[in-house]
Amino acid sequence: MTLPATSTWAPVTEQQKTYAKDTGTINWLSYGTRADIAYIVSRLAEANAGLLQEHLDLIYYLYYYIKGTATYGIELGGSNVDITDIII
Repeated sequence: MTLPATSTWAPVTEQQKTYAKDTGTINWLSYGTRADIAYIVSRLAEANAGLLQEHLDLIYYLYYYIKGTATYGIELGGSNVDITDIII
């Protein structure tokens, strides 16, 4: 999805602080455990200076995605790991 470029830049000031906090929180999550969302989070963080309604909609959908995929992950270790499991 491509976000539109606007010729009349007008930030949504009442939601600017909350949006910046949300993108920072999700950014921390993407660096620590969720590499699948790193690109979209970096793109959303670019809007901290000029927030549009499209950005608010996308961050809502990102939260929805994170909630739906909360049990996904890469398991390291475990009780049944053998060296042949990791040799290519």
